[in-house]
Amino acid sequence: MKQFFLKKKIYTVLLLLFVLVVSFLNLYGNKKTYGNYCKELQTVTNLSQFKVWMEKGEHLFESQIPGKQLYVEIYSILQKVMGKKEFHNFQYIMDQDGMVYYGSTYPRGTDDLEEYADRIKALETYVENNGASFFFCMAPCKITRGISQVNRSLLLNDPNIRMDTLLSKLQQRNVHSLDLRIPLMESGKPLSELFYFADHYWTSKGALLGMIALVDELNDYYGENLDPTLYYRDLEQYDSKVYENVVLGSDGKRIGLASCGLEDFVHLYPRNYEKSLYSWSCEDATLSRNGNLREALFLEEKLAPTDFFTDTIYRVYLDQIHEKDTIINHNNPNGLKVAVLRDAYFSPMAVYLAPMVGELDLYRNNSEAAAQKLLQSIEKKQYDYVIYETYPYNMEEENFPFFEDKIARNTVSKNTERGLHEK
Repeated sequence: MKQFFLKKKIYTVLLLLFVLVVSFLNLYGNKKTYGNYCKELQTVTNLSQFKVWMEKGEHLFESQIPGKQLYVEIYSILQKVMGKKEFHNFQYIMDQDGMVYYGSTYPRGTDDLEEYADRIKALETYVENNGASFFFCMAPCKITRGISQVNRSLLLNDPNIRMDTLLSKLQQRNVHSLDLRIPLMESGKPLSELFYFADHYWTSKGALLGMIALVDELNDYYGENLDPTLYYRDLEQYDSKVYENVVLGSDGKRIGLASCGLEDFVHLYPRNYEKSLYSWSCEDATLSRNGNLREALFLEEKLAPTDFFTDTIYRVYLDQIHEKDTIINHNNPNGLKVAVLRDAYFSPMAVYLAPMVGELDLYRNNSEAAAQKLLQSIEKKQYDYVIYETYPYNMEEENFPFFEDKIARNTVSKNTERGLHEK
């Protein structure tokens, strides 16, 4: 028995030494990076920002571990040999078809959604006070009823309860909403055509179906006449180009190639794209492009990855996300001007929506600075429509950086009442 505990102690000491050495190499080899990160603490002014700063530090430390990819692949091989379908203490769950889902050992509550619904209502009121229309857009997730066949008895991080609850609270406040789970369910397409196996991101086809539902909503609910010939809402009018074995999703980067493998990227684009002319620019980067739909809005060079563990497919459409992006459709100068407060999930939808509007301004929804820019633009009455879009796993405090102050919300409501009385 003494020998058994002696072996345990030796193993523990060796493990601690290994962790200390790897941590030292990580810190010493990235002194400048961590120095800049620590300086960012000076700009933190509230608990929400501190939480974001801490999460960034955790991600930064993990990403800089020397030889990280080798450790990930060794872990992946061991899990595969043992026939395991859960990874990293149930952070990820793989079903019988190899589809990866977020896992969770405890259910997430819904108490915070009341506050978020109030903020969205205040944003809607503010938008309508300034002469534009507003609606909320809920992006889908992999665990969508009628599509996903995953075993619900597994320890899944299922956001559907939170999604349904927020949509219900918005309905109680008379905020019009678009639930993008519905068009995916009604499409009859299998999950493998709508989402990547080892990523939470939806495919080009999934995003295209989302765009079609959004345009239908603008036409049917708000009385617009976008795409009257149904050209851009007909999947048969799109060509496809397949880029083989270029995708290692964000989940796959954590689980490893041995368990997930590489996936194809299928790009869908309208057949008449060469006759179009667009401009795309973003404020927080030196990026700008002009040309037809594919030249201006689709970054094909991002599909030639040099490192699968660092490169990401999200940059294919509009380089993922920035503080503010602007897309101008030069073929439709008198078209609708639309602002979207959004996350990266909306990037491919924006590309597919661009042919039917005149201008799209895309604001990052987890940035206070971007939200303030949007509010200022709304006050100048620059838009016909303002849309707030969020991915269900992004329903967190930092993704609602507007009207946090209840006094400000009440002021917006009183201004509305005053305007009604004056009329």
